[in-house]
This record gives sequence, C-alpha cells and structure tokens, in this order.
Amino acid sequence: WRCISRLDYGTKYCKDSPTIEEEKIQNAVVAAINTMLDGKEKIKSLLNGSIAEILMAPDVEKEILGLNDTIRLKNEEIVEIIKKGVENREDRATISEKCKEKHDEVSKLQEQLNSATARRQMENSHTGQLREIYDAIDQIPGKFTEYNDDITRVMVSKVKILSAEKAEITLLNSVTLTM
Repeated sequence: WRCISRLDYGTKYCKDSPTIEEEKIQNAVVAAINTMLDGKEKIKSLLNGSIAEILMAPDVEKEILGLNDTIRLKNEEIVEIIKKGVENREDRATISEKCKEKHDEVSKLQEQLNSATARRQMENSHTGQLREIYDAIDQIPGKFTEYNDDITRVMVSKVKILSAEKAEITLLNSVTLTM
C-alpha cells in the first residue's frame, strides 16, 4: 500500500511515505481488534455509562412541549389583542404596537424551541451511535487469529500510517490504537 498523493503526484506532496505490505497492515488490524477485545467489558461498561448519562440528561421532551404550549398561548394572546383592537376601533399602528411585544416574546421562545429540538436530535444521534458500537463489540466472539475482511469493514473506521513500523487504527469511530 502507498499514499495516494504519492502515487498521483510523486514525492512532491508525500516525501516520506513508506510502501507497506498488505500483510503488515492486516496483522496490525488483527492486533488492534484483539487489543480492543482485551478491554471489551470495560469498553461496554463505559458505553453503558455514556448511554445512561445521555438518557438521564434533563428531559428535553418536556422542555419542547412546554415551549410549544407557551408559544401557542402567546399567539392566542396576539389574536385576542387584534380582536379587541378591532372591536374598539383602534388604528392599525396602535394594534401593531400592542402586538409587537408578544411577537418578540414568540421569537425568543421559537429560538429556545429550535435549540431544544437540536439538542434532542443530537442526543438521539449520540445514543444510537453508542448503542451501535456496544452491539458491534458485544457480537464479537473471542480473539482473532487471522485477518477477516468482513470484520475489518465493520470494525475499522480508519487506518493512518505513521511510519514503516507504526499505524494508527481507529475502531468503531471511537477507539484509536497505535500499533
């Protein structure tokens, strides 16, 4: 294996890039997976703790429901101001002035709602990713004695060659080991 920049542009962009035999990379991947599996229970425990922490965070759903209710009430107040203004034959400028404060409040509440919704989406995303990692680790049997393409595609997120003797291998987008 060689750096693609070295192949495309020569040593101009990638001066010190070594050529690595595939078997060496495969052995490093097997060693990295086995190293991770040595700490499998500890990693699963940490993942469970992270999932629990996200799930125990302040209830964003309640916040979202409360904000939606408050926005609805403020909008009803705006409708009531307009209704009374028309009944009292107030001019448009007076009605608009009375509504402006409520509109400003609704705008601020809408910003809070958008923020809470974004937090909820992020929490859901993180929880899902952590559960996928947990499940992937949990389904791996014992140690590996030989390279397996299918397992590598599931487990290995990235391999970065540091030198002819060292590679940085990222597993499941979360554990990075130097082999």
